[in-house]
Amino acid sequence: TVAPNNRVGLDNYLEMEGLVYKITHKKSTENLSMPRLNYDRMIQNISETNDYNFIINDSTTYWQQINDGHGIYRYTNLNNSKVYFNENIQRLIQNYRSSFLQLGLQNLYSTDLNGKDKTLNLLEMMDDYFPPNVILTTDPELDIQIGRIYNQAGKPKKLIERLENIQKRKDLNLEHKIYIGQIYMNDFPDSSFSINYYKNLYNEYPYIPDIVYSLIQSYAKADQYEEARSILELWLRSNPNDSQAIEWLSILNIKD
Repeated sequence: TVAPNNRVGLDNYLEMEGLVYKITHKKSTENLSMPRLNYDRMIQNISETNDYNFIINDSTTYWQQINDGHGIYRYTNLNNSKVYFNENIQRLIQNYRSSFLQLGLQNLYSTDLNGKDKTLNLLEMMDDYFPPNVILTTDPELDIQIGRIYNQAGKPKKLIERLENIQKRKDLNLEHKIYIGQIYMNDFPDSSFSINYYKNLYNEYPYIPDIVYSLIQSYAKADQYEEARSILELWLRSNPNDSQAIEWLSILNIKD
């Protein structure tokens, strides 16, 4: 977890193998924003060991485990809801999640025909090792991104489940709430998701322009022009000089 400005210019020679970067003699030929991944070694290292009683205490036992095709890490009690994890531990666990997400994204954007299946397998491993109801993600945006990766890999229901759970978080601010609405609008062809979400948000914050406009867009996307006009007309009573709202109303009037 070395910060970029502390890597003393070695970025092109670093290779991620799990939770650490290995310094190599090989220089990256591509202009990468992050050091490259050693995919095979990394996935084997971060996979759970088959035997918690097998202790790796030297290179011989490490390579024995590697050559036998077994995982390395021991995720003791990280899925145990009866164990108390303070904020510092929860924050550090995000480094484990980050490893799975990096590998999952690499699969998702690769040319591998089985890339999506591999991504789903990694995400399911991650949620099995560190269930989100036991080890919370420290940032709502990370929670949203995990859901979006599930969706891109072919599991939209997982994104819906995460968005519903995220809305129960106590650390959500208005920016997060608006962002969730954008996910409903952009990631799902069914406009009912964004309409229902923004209607509730509009009832809570009726004077926030971004929320008003988003609800109108959701209605228009679903061809519910009368509902969109109704919201616009109500908005214009309080904001008669809003040129954007006036333009949208004229466009919606043409739709009939």
